[in-house]
Amino acid sequence: MIFRYMKKLFFICFITLNSLFSEIIYKVPIEGTIDLGLPPFIKRVISKAESENAIAIIFEINTFGGRVDAATQIKDAILSSKVPTIAFINRRAISAGALISLSCEKIYMTEGGLLGAAT
Repeated sequence: MIFRYMKKLFFICFITLNSLFSEIIYKVPIEGTIDLGLPPFIKRVISKAESENAIAIIFEINTFGGRVDAATQIKDAILSSKVPTIAFINRRAISAGALISLSCEKIYMTEGGLLGAAT
């Protein structure tokens, strides 16, 4: 009987402590063609991550590129972020994807990942 109450108390303490000390990390997919719909989304995510005191934003990138003007807006938003930014290249970051990746503070790639063609 006592064991059941101790187990319940332990569980409640664990949940409470976990919620008090949890760290927030945002993961943002950037896939397919980069177009003008993506910059407002990225800006909203960065703004929300800043307001929630996130410890990092991870951009998971897999794109052949797209519009340079959209990529430039995303680059500017990433560079002005107060939250540390990480590019995780999951397969490829070509052209506009390379520009976005290079805007982040750190870049990680899968084995065989490709970054380039940002001429």
